[in-house]
Amino acid sequence: MDRSPDNRRIMRRTPRLRHLRERSTVGGRSRPVLAVLVGLLLAACGSSVPSPRVIPADALPGVAGEAIRLDAAAVAVGANDTGELETLLVDAGFVAGAERSFGQVDGGRKRALARVLVFDRADGARRYVAWLQDHVDELIGDSESLGLPQLPGARFLVVNEPDACCPRETPVYLAAWGSGATVVTLEVGGVGVEPADVKALASQLDAAI
Repeated sequence: MDRSPDNRRIMRRTPRLRHLRERSTVGGRSRPVLAVLVGLLLAACGSSVPSPRVIPADALPGVAGEAIRLDAAAVAVGANDTGELETLLVDAGFVAGAERSFGQVDGGRKRALARVLVFDRADGARRYVAWLQDHVDELIGDSESLGLPQLPGARFLVVNEPDACCPRETPVYLAAWGSGATVVTLEVGGVGVEPADVKALASQLDAAI
């Protein structure tokens, strides 16, 4: 190896120059990233809109399904006109939703689907509940109204009775309640389910969330 004075100077200077060049490049790129992160943190700190908490796995009896986060498209599934409902949700200030299913086989197969939907204002939540009441037949079929569950902000409780010609069908119940900008819905169906059972489950879910 040539160890002449000129080569030794090059070997000493090259790492230092490369280090300075890397510092300049990394520093230049990090500033925009840091600005974006700071902006996101400030936006999060300044937001007063709550997000729905995950529905606990022990909120209702039975085997709990996966906790699912819902956007407007997911909430609109089941509606005859999904685009119309998505538009309503956006106009109503829908923020986010949470969902979890529960299943039981003891004493006959039963299922429950719990949802918590959060809007950015109370009148938006009321708009969605009004749509729900007007379109409940799209979700569970022809139904009749039952007594309200004994819960704060109870909105409705309806049931779809099985057709007498289809012995395998079971009743399906849908209840809705909430407070302010939050709407909670509970759909329950299965063998031997009675209105009193649904009201008890609604109370249990309300206490859990």
